[in-house]
Amino acid sequence: MDSTPKCQLSNRPEKEQATMEKNAACVRNGSMLNVQNCSWRSKIQHRVDVEEQVKLVEEEKRLREREIKEKRELKRRENAELARQLEEKRKLAEKESLLRERELKAEAEMNALENSVRRESFEKKRELLLQQSRASNLGSQEGYIPSKKHRKQRCLKGNALELVKDQLTLKENVPDILETLKMIYGKPSLFIRLLLNKIRYMSPPRPDRLRTVIEFGLSVQALTNHMKAAKLNAHLNNPTLLKDLAEKLPGDMKLNWAAYQEEKAIEELEGFRNSVQYANVKGIVFTNASSSKPPMWMNVGNL
Repeated sequence: MDSTPKCQLSNRPEKEQATMEKNAACVRNGSMLNVQNCSWRSKIQHRVDVEEQVKLVEEEKRLREREIKEKRELKRRENAELARQLEEKRKLAEKESLLRERELKAEAEMNALENSVRRESFEKKRELLLQQSRASNLGSQEGYIPSKKHRKQRCLKGNALELVKDQLTLKENVPDILETLKMIYGKPSLFIRLLLNKIRYMSPPRPDRLRTVIEFGLSVQALTNHMKAAKLNAHLNNPTLLKDLAEKLPGDMKLNWAAYQEEKAIEELEGFRNSVQYANVKGIVFTNASSSKPPMWMNVGNL
């Protein structure tokens, strides 16, 4: 008779491997018969322990994989946030660099314009001293009267004089000289464009710094005067240009400009100029009233 242990869940003997698996299932279910062979009991118990350990290892492995996945996702989000912050810093640095370049360019143009004005003033003084010296040498009581050639040369300076210097010997060349100068330098739109770029790149006026307000007002006044002299009336009524200029004003001056528009019913560049001039007058009066001595930069003798 076969002495192979039987499980309560089976009614016939099985092979060794199948019997062990069924007995292991019985052990897990708590329905194991009293096995006569102790070696079988130990084998079954060992198999159950191994299966439980394998399950524990697999569970730990799944937990470990999930933890690694969560850490990777967290690291990816941190890297994305860091990349976004670096990109924002780079864009901010580019904007600051661009603003700095514009400020430097505007400052260079301002310095060039100031040097040009000083050079012209110096040339006029030198010409005046030269005329006085010549008149003194000739002993004329009525002063020195320059020749036509000298008058032509006195009217031209710099590149313009160098361009037509060889044609100044004959008076018949005067029409050709005027035509040449008109062709090269007779474009008021070029000078107006220079004034527009100067205003665009100029630092916005600040109420706490009166000099910036006055400089802005003088620039707008010069631009308006040149447009009127060149008869460019379309630019005087250009709403886009007026909007660009108004955008540079601080909050209080924008409110003053809006009130001025509503009061005078004016929407053109000349009205904007009058509004800015009114702000300049108020600022100068306030400065003179608060200080008995004017600032050094307003002293005409220092220019």
